[in-house]
Amino acid sequence: MTFSTLLDIQLTINTLSVVIAAFRLTKSLSVIEYVESFAFFCTVVAQLAFICWKSSDLIYASTDIGKAAYEVDWINGSEKVRSAVKMITIRTQKPLKLTALRGLVMFDLETLVDIMRLSYTCFTVVKSLDT
Repeated sequence: MTFSTLLDIQLTINTLSVVIAAFRLTKSLSVIEYVESFAFFCTVVAQLAFICWKSSDLIYASTDIGKAAYEVDWINGSEKVRSAVKMITIRTQKPLKLTALRGLVMFDLETLVDIMRLSYTCFTVVKSLDT
């Protein structure tokens, strides 16, 4: 099982959990059940937000590596240093990304918004079927 597979599972379960928790919040619940459902909803959203936020940080940090390598005094360095800096700058032109669903979904802050929109759409469908 690779990390990508784990992210696939995480994405699917969290999206469904947001829909279920939101639907449960609309039902007539006791105060304790409402607080439990709200806490669960907030926890799932926070978990998704953390993954997307840290993935965005990874994207920006990976591009900064190439910039930092280029700023080193590599022109006056040995051939080995120049070659290493060249290799680093070439490899960091394409930033690192966390993806799910075989690269279809890239985790970043925009993805968090998209997941929340999808969850809301699914919630409205489920809510309309319930009434």
